[in-house]
Amino acid sequence: MLEEENFTLDKELSVEDEKIKALEEEKLVLLDQLVVLEGLVDPSQMQSQRRL
Repeated sequence: MLEEENFTLDKELSVEDEKIKALEEEKLVLLDQLVVLEGLVDPSQMQSQRRL
């Protein structure tokens, strides 16, 4: 019984970790868009930074 609960919790944790990773990536994309919109960085600089 404990093994089943542990397996279920591990699976739920993995799902939540994937959600966190997706949200962090979305946050970075939105921050990139914001600095471009604010005129703080030229869009061409953003593309060269993403390749690094």
